[in-house]
Amino acid sequence: MRLPVLRSTVALAAAAALAIPTAAWAADPVGSLASHSATSTASGQDGPIRSVTLITGDRVLFTENAGDVDVVSVTQPPQRRGIGWTRFWDDTGVSVLPSDALPLVAADRLDERLFHITSLVEQGLADDEQEDLRLLVTDGADDAGNVGIFDSPELPEVAEISHSLPDLGVQSLSVPRTDTPEFWAELTARPTTFTDSTDTLWLDGRVRSTLDTSVPLIGAPQAWESGFTGAGVRVAVLDTGYDTAHPDLADQVVESESFVADLPVQDGNGHGTHVASTIAGSGAASDGRYQGVAPDAELLIGKVLDDSGGGFESDIIAGMEWAAGSGADVVNMSLGGPAFGEGDPMVLALDDLSETHGTLFVTAAGNSGARESVGSPAVADSALAVGSTTKEDGLSEFSSQGPRPWDFGLKPEISAPGTGITAAAAGAGYVSMDGTSMAAPHVAGAAAIVAQAYPEADGDELKSLLLASAQPLADISVHAQGAGRVDVARAVDQRLRAEPAVLGFGRLAWPHDPAKPTTRTMTYHNSTEQPIELALTIDGPAKVVVLDSDTVEVPAQGSAEVEVQVGASNEAVGEYTGHLVAEAGEHRLVTPLSVHVAPEAHDVAIEATDSAGNPSEALFILQDRESGAARMIFASEEPQVRVDAGDYRVIAFGLRYADGEVEAEHTAFVLDSFTVEEGATLRLSGQDSERVEIDLDATDEVRQDLATVILESTLHPELAVGIQVDALPNNLVIPSGPVPNLEYHYSGFWGVPWASATVLGDDGFEVGWALEQSIEGHDLSAEGTLIDVTRTAPEDIGDMTGMIPLIADTDGSLDEVQLLALVESLERQGAELVLSFNYIEDMSILPVVQVYHPVDVQRLLSRIETRPTDIAVTLTPQSPTGFHLADSVFGGLDAETTDWRFDQEELAEVESVHNHPLGVAREWTPVLYNVEGGISLAVESPRRLPHRRTDYYSPDVEWSTYTSLGHDETTFEPYPDLQTSFVGLPAGPHPAHTFWVGPLGPSLPQSRFSPEGTVPPVFRRDDVLTVDVPMFGDSNAHNIAFPHQIDTGNTVLRQDDTEIGRSESAGSGSFQLPAGSDGWFELSATGTRSAEWWPISTEVQAEWRFQSGSTEEGTIAAPRLLDIRYDLDLDETNSASAGAAVTGSVTAAATEGESPLIELVLSYSLDDGVTWQEASAKQDGDIWTVEIPAADEGSFVSLRTTAEDESEHSVTEEIIRAYQVK
Repeated sequence: MRLPVLRSTVALAAAAALAIPTAAWAADPVGSLASHSATSTASGQDGPIRSVTLITGDRVLFTENAGDVDVVSVTQPPQRRGIGWTRFWDDTGVSVLPSDALPLVAADRLDERLFHITSLVEQGLADDEQEDLRLLVTDGADDAGNVGIFDSPELPEVAEISHSLPDLGVQSLSVPRTDTPEFWAELTARPTTFTDSTDTLWLDGRVRSTLDTSVPLIGAPQAWESGFTGAGVRVAVLDTGYDTAHPDLADQVVESESFVADLPVQDGNGHGTHVASTIAGSGAASDGRYQGVAPDAELLIGKVLDDSGGGFESDIIAGMEWAAGSGADVVNMSLGGPAFGEGDPMVLALDDLSETHGTLFVTAAGNSGARESVGSPAVADSALAVGSTTKEDGLSEFSSQGPRPWDFGLKPEISAPGTGITAAAAGAGYVSMDGTSMAAPHVAGAAAIVAQAYPEADGDELKSLLLASAQPLADISVHAQGAGRVDVARAVDQRLRAEPAVLGFGRLAWPHDPAKPTTRTMTYHNSTEQPIELALTIDGPAKVVVLDSDTVEVPAQGSAEVEVQVGASNEAVGEYTGHLVAEAGEHRLVTPLSVHVAPEAHDVAIEATDSAGNPSEALFILQDRESGAARMIFASEEPQVRVDAGDYRVIAFGLRYADGEVEAEHTAFVLDSFTVEEGATLRLSGQDSERVEIDLDATDEVRQDLATVILESTLHPELAVGIQVDALPNNLVIPSGPVPNLEYHYSGFWGVPWASATVLGDDGFEVGWALEQSIEGHDLSAEGTLIDVTRTAPEDIGDMTGMIPLIADTDGSLDEVQLLALVESLERQGAELVLSFNYIEDMSILPVVQVYHPVDVQRLLSRIETRPTDIAVTLTPQSPTGFHLADSVFGGLDAETTDWRFDQEELAEVESVHNHPLGVAREWTPVLYNVEGGISLAVESPRRLPHRRTDYYSPDVEWSTYTSLGHDETTFEPYPDLQTSFVGLPAGPHPAHTFWVGPLGPSLPQSRFSPEGTVPPVFRRDDVLTVDVPMFGDSNAHNIAFPHQIDTGNTVLRQDDTEIGRSESAGSGSFQLPAGSDGWFELSATGTRSAEWWPISTEVQAEWRFQSGSTEEGTIAAPRLLDIRYDLDLDETNSASAGAAVTGSVTAAATEGESPLIELVLSYSLDDGVTWQEASAKQDGDIWTVEIPAADEGSFVSLRTTAEDESEHSVTEEIIRAYQVK
């Protein structure tokens, strides 16, 4: 998989602006880019919401839908609230780029993979899988003498160096994900380190590992008979290590080292052992049957992958340097990751080491099977990339194919058997494996044999000898097999080679002139004692690729040259591949060749103006109407971009930034058809725009808080593309007329703001974006004279009575300690609150209202300089109402149809009750909704928990709320979370919806999210029972509680006291039932959540007895399980009052069917389940009213409930520390 090219082809904002945060709606018009897969289901996402934390500290929430990664929302740490971000989907997945990182990505200073969410998830780098962020720093050449990160004696404090490789100009860093906000702030605020240097930061990506008939197939026995067995040649294997006790490798390994922290070189996976024995295994454990290709070669084993078969690029680069520096002639790398473009640190390191040491790196092409999917580092020019074939000389279906996507480079260059390869197994014996990982060591072993035969040959010459002697395979593309299947016998015998090893002409740009051909020189070397005349033919594009001669005589011990020309014309655009074959008797040399004669393309001028006719920046997406391929362009100052000729759908937003004189604005623009031809100009004229009104008629004084608009094109259902920006007061559209398959979406949250600041007087104004974000909030109104205290020493602060102080350190000269000292002094001098441009770490000293945008701050400072300025500030801890609004327009743009007007009386009304068993939290809760067309979007709803609020929702839209208990304010470790199922709400009042109402314990929600769609928590398909029961769910059957990373437990299925299966996961597992089995089953599950921050429901367990029978093939059937639900008189923290009995009700609802309960017994314990006493429980229809005796303050009450229905289905549920007594 390659990543989308997000680099702008035109000017971007200067990197120096990175230290200045941008406002959310007041002045930062760039929101996010998005395209949505039309395959999304109308019921929303399938998988649970997970997260991945970016280098900036922003936490991206995502779900996995039918194998695709869908971004739900982006949550930001307090110090980054208001920083904008972008989203972009294409065929490689989804990226999220914060606005303060975008200039560095565009300038090739930040690796775009750091923001490619799909790739991060696929590599196992989500927050629940990887605790730290691994980075690579490459040393940039800086003529100005700036000291970058690489040379700096001081790194950001939270970063640790894991590898330092100065000879390669590479350093690897590790940053705990919880410390990424501090890392990013220090990184971009220090002008002498990163932002002013030319160093580049890369993702330290995670890489994965990708013989009885195969060895003879490539001609190894014939080479052995000629006396070439790899003797005296050193071959390094960079992999998972090796089995130090395996007989086949006992005498083969001469040196080994582990580059994986805290792991020995011993192979705990088996992959490295298999690869090493394929190269040079002795076959001792099989009487020679499974002998390797070069059995006398000396092996150097570098463990660079862990025992799961994965590893980090930094460990691999360190292993590469060690191998080359230890004298390895050949290095085998049966591993790889996604290739994303030029500049990849692994690729650069491989090319550097190859040139410095003359080492040949043999690399697996990858196992993706698709075109343009050869991985890294196999895409390196110097690497010998190996594809996989079968033992019948067919192409292995999994073998990755070329070309290299960004320049049409020819990869792989050679192939070898990789299907059904038997070699040594870690532990004992042998095992058969498939993969290009198995093909590469055949070539590495062959290279060792050739190196013995040609002791003076360097890596490039070994590569040339191997490719020239390869056997081309019929009916297989050059981009799949390269030169052909390796033939080591021929490589040793024929004593001829061709240079270069590959004739790669790459991509030839339009226009094409046959009178000016592109020329390469082919040189043939003859090391025999006789001259040889070679007959030359081109197997492939003979009309495009021509030779200056069809024969060439190569003198003995000499060389001869042939000119190869590509005479491209504008009529011959396309891809051309084949082989240049040179033959003389038994001699045959093969050189693979490829060229892409690029199609017609033109320079397109892009012009954008705002509503006043002034030049404006703009964000465009051009989508090819025929193929659906999309391209993003961020345009400013006189842009001109090169675009392939054709017909395009264009969607765009003009972006005007506030600067103190003009307000920010967004201008939506679409062209159904735009033809790229000679002299084409793409023009967005803001003067032609019309204003879009967004209005809410509500009883409370609410305002739009967090909102976005999305312009989306669904011209190609398999790849809908769009742009998402913040909904500003100035939202404009340029009328387009009818445009089919065009959608314009609005989504927003309205409420009483937590903070507002208004400059008083006849020409007063409201500060555009102000936020008070302490945990508990404040109920406060204050008026006073605004005073700038930024440069005042704390000891010089005077009486603040009647004053509103402003801290406006826009150049970042005050550190955290100095800012806190200033705030403490203000508090001592009587200040009621403080306005601050800067983030104040400790918000408990004074109420802090952060004014984010420098334009707002400068406006305040300018006002203070000219006259006394009074300002009114109002703080509200919680909005009494919340409005979640969404609407869509289809088929074109004009102001009349895109005005969005909402009326409270026409909305759905729900009382929301949010308990919080951990105390208090401040969260921006994503509220998801599905719009017509099946896409899921999110509105962020600010909440302080616990709370009660009347929420309103747009009707006829499916809504789902995702809510978290917050996070640790020190480590930012996320606390548990849950999500409601999607439900449509008609206008009018609805029953209250509760969240986190306890006791918390095993729960059987009405449905759950899974890769298979929305399914019951326990279901049977054929003879497989799938279980996914939330073990710490709340009392609402519509809520789906997600497991937390600290949860432990098990799940066991039995029938007639015989264990069928066991899972070591709390409440989840997949169990294979005996074929056609039916009858009664017992399902038990336990869960433990042990953490200082989790005081209740520390241990839970449940056991269900249920009946299940076989299902129709492929269909899902949910067995009948009883679900205990509590409704107890607990407070908003799920606690009871000391000295008072707890009353309420308990029921056991059935997940399927109806059968009245006949028994329910409730017991309680005051000693964490050591002893139990029965509580009062009286049946009242379908529920049991209960009373639990009073307990002492500080104690915990555990609960155990057993219930049975008339059909003998039963459940017993136990919750240790179900609630606390206060």
